[in-house]
Amino acid sequence: MSIVELNMTKRTTDILLSNGIDTIEKLTLLTNNKVIKLRNLGRLSLLELLDKMKELKLEFADDPEYIL
Repeated sequence: MSIVELNMTKRTTDILLSNGIDTIEKLTLLTNNKVIKLRNLGRLSLLELLDKMKELKLEFADDPEYIL
């Protein structure tokens, strides 16, 4: 499924696309750490993205750095 089909704001969609994230699969392969570091992703876009992920019952990949 394409990122565009998530019906997020144009800004959030454009940020994801400009960072090479064009599918939901690519989005779910990102760790929380990598999402936070996406270029031009501000607080509101991050909150929108997190809400959308929760709505779709999706999660970001586990960050091996934080697994005990």
